[in-house]
Amino acid sequence: MLIKKCIHCNATLKKTWQEMINDAFSRRNPFFCQECINNIAWRKNHNGPLPAQHQNNLICDVSPVNPHINSFLKNIMDNEDLLCEIQFRNGAKRLVFPYFFEKDFVYAYGDRWFKGAVDTVHAPNSEHLRFPLCDIKKMEQVSIYQDYYASDRDEPMIGFKAMPVVDGKIADGYELGVMMEVPKQSDPRTDYKACYLHYCEKLEEPIFHWDRDYIADAVLHPDISPQILFRTKAEGHYLQDDDYAWGSNKLTITEVVSRQEIIDYYEQRPELIEELRNYWKKNNNPVDLWERYKQLAV
Repeated sequence: MLIKKCIHCNATLKKTWQEMINDAFSRRNPFFCQECINNIAWRKNHNGPLPAQHQNNLICDVSPVNPHINSFLKNIMDNEDLLCEIQFRNGAKRLVFPYFFEKDFVYAYGDRWFKGAVDTVHAPNSEHLRFPLCDIKKMEQVSIYQDYYASDRDEPMIGFKAMPVVDGKIADGYELGVMMEVPKQSDPRTDYKACYLHYCEKLEEPIFHWDRDYIADAVLHPDISPQILFRTKAEGHYLQDDDYAWGSNKLTITEVVSRQEIIDYYEQRPELIEELRNYWKKNNNPVDLWERYKQLAV
């Protein structure tokens, strides 16, 4: 047996003298591997009308006359968050991470489940694969989060939310003790601010990060839909979607936070009172609002 390299793709070539002689008599290059011979025959033997081609960067029909294969694969290889589902002509399918395309071969890493700091997602493994185009029917980009499912939390999370109360009704359709629920989202790339129910982890965050000043409103606007601070309970799927905001698909307003509890909280943290005064000064509010707020609780 001769062991050489294919002169077309440089893959290991294992052929006997007899096989090479047979290739020569059949007008096939004896120094080509069988996969290269198949690819060449695939291109030469194509006839008939041009099939319907998907010509975007999400899906690609593989045929000898589709000029979009290169751009499709380049887009995948340039984006590490995407993997590719290859559909073979024999009906099989496989998820892979393509990293190179040359001479009618797709080179790819295999696929594995990888548990990161937050999510378990598809990721490349150490397996190096090579697929001749003649064996592929279609390629489609898919997300590394395909098959991902966001688990519900085991325990509820207590937080805070400041909202106006108009004619005795809490804004946005909330009611005390009644759970609000929105559809659960599993893809971690979701813009949770646009679709989940939001709350804060700390009592001061509605003021400093969302300008919902429940202290100033209680002093300056007691009769005009003031911001009221509520305690919340998040259940189901909840997560922190930026430094200060939390979102959940299930949120309950459990109670009004009393003025005395608010006062006690800030009095135990004098640095927050100083931060409040600076915040009010910046917003052209009286800096003595804290003292006036404390009088309301008497």
